[in-house]
Amino acid sequence: MKKLKKTILFGTIFLIIISYLIFLNRLGKLSIFFNQKELNSFQPDTGYAWIADIDDPKIAYGYDLPISFYEDETRYFLDESWTTADVREIGKGRFVVWNNGTICFSTSDNTDPNVNNRTYKFVYPKMLGNRLARYVYVITLLSLLIMLFVEIISNRKKMSSKLETFLFFCKENITYFSLLVGIAISFVVLGSKYLLRLPFWGDELFTLKNYVFSSNWFYPATYYNYPNNHVFYSLILSLYTRLFGITSFCEAVIQPWKIRSIHLLFAAVTIIFTSLTARKINRLAGIIAPLFLTSTIPFYTWTTQIRGYGLSIMCMSLLLYHYFDYHLSKKKYHLSIITIIAALLIYIMPSNAIFIIALMIVEFIETIRNCSALKPPFDWKFQFCKSLKDCFEYKLLRSFLFGGLLSLFLYFPILDQVLMRIF
Repeated sequence: MKKLKKTILFGTIFLIIISYLIFLNRLGKLSIFFNQKELNSFQPDTGYAWIADIDDPKIAYGYDLPISFYEDETRYFLDESWTTADVREIGKGRFVVWNNGTICFSTSDNTDPNVNNRTYKFVYPKMLGNRLARYVYVITLLSLLIMLFVEIISNRKKMSSKLETFLFFCKENITYFSLLVGIAISFVVLGSKYLLRLPFWGDELFTLKNYVFSSNWFYPATYYNYPNNHVFYSLILSLYTRLFGITSFCEAVIQPWKIRSIHLLFAAVTIIFTSLTARKINRLAGIIAPLFLTSTIPFYTWTTQIRGYGLSIMCMSLLLYHYFDYHLSKKKYHLSIITIIAALLIYIMPSNAIFIIALMIVEFIETIRNCSALKPPFDWKFQFCKSLKDCFEYKLLRSFLFGGLLSLFLYFPILDQVLMRIF
């Protein structure tokens, strides 16, 4: 069974990497091979603009594809700032790619390309077809499901034992859990009554129209033209609308409760894990913390906003729970969970990295304090390395760091756009 699990694990990781590389290729972020299309006839547009059809709609995929235009031996690179109006009114070698894959271009001296005796060609990256990409994505998903199934089968005894322990814990703390469930249900009921049917406001409409109801569900991960795109949140909302049959922007505006409902789930998870974290101090804190949280106006009013703040707070509550539990139990699985949650938290919006950095500073200070307590004998370096290896604060610091690096990996398809908006 161990060999089978290991084989499935490595196979799944390999498929995930291949799927990600295909995704990057279809965005134009991984271009190894290029097509060359020489053109002989052109249709006039307006002003200095001419139209060329290269008969390959994939050229319109993605953002900022490395497309170039040749006039004889002179090469012009596609500039993101160019518009169709610039091509028509200014010309001078400018060109744009329309959504249907048509090229709207101008010659270097704004002459007629049909009669100026020059050659024109376009060079653009080769991208894998939609069908092949879907096959790979489906196989990767199936591999993940098989890995999950094998993991459940191989650990069913351990899971059964943990379930019995959990049920015994619930039975011993029935009063606490009853109060916690009551607080969560009360909040959800009030939220359903007073918040779900509120009409959308400006930023919410912008988010829905530009990111959620787009041509592809993964569009938010490919385009970052404005900080309103809280990427991981937008991806969740994009999938949510498609799974529950919310098909249009107009339908969402007319019935806002359909979109806002998922946010009550985020709030309920936040309430529960805030309580579980506070309970590590004492039982009373486990009740006071969710009461305090649900009675604060900012948390209540922002709970169902079509923005990434509610999901961010939920991720923070999950992160703090595993952070404190690791401090108490030293169980290694918390480190992996912390890395993943930290990465997703930053992937919602880059400013969430401030929270991660603050926790990293705390753990860095604790790491230095623990290691500096060593007295320097002849084997001081050995003792320092051993102390660092055994230091759980250092392990936490490393998990946060890996989370930050993983978030860069997630942001990679739009990293240049994100940095442009930040700086």
